[in-house]
Amino acid sequence: MENQSRIEELLADALRKYDQMLEKHDRIIKNHDETNVRLGSIEKQLSSMDDRLSSMDDRLSSMDDRLSSMDDRLGGVEKRLGGVEGEIHKLNLQTAQNTRAIMRLGDELQRAFEHEKRIDNLEKAVFK
Repeated sequence: MENQSRIEELLADALRKYDQMLEKHDRIIKNHDETNVRLGSIEKQLSSMDDRLSSMDDRLSSMDDRLSSMDDRLGGVEKRLGGVEGEIHKLNLQTAQNTRAIMRLGDELQRAFEHEKRIDNLEKAVFK
């Protein structure tokens, strides 16, 4: 009897430990499932981030192409501007020459008017 009681005690103790192990096993499975869910969420986030990074990379590449195009166009504009500056310099020189020529013509016209007045005065004096 004593053996039977001891066996029953041991069996009850074994059952309690088995139940504890089952509870621990269930918690581990639950944690495992929760971890899998979280990993799935993280994978989705990483996939989304990868898509966004890929999109950003495409946009940066496009912007780089546009900047290169703008740089080429700017080089053309600078070249044309250099030509325009040269033409402006030439025009300024020509304008200065024209201004001097106009001033000389004005002086000659003034002399011509003075000569005309003298001639008129002389004619008046001679034909009086």
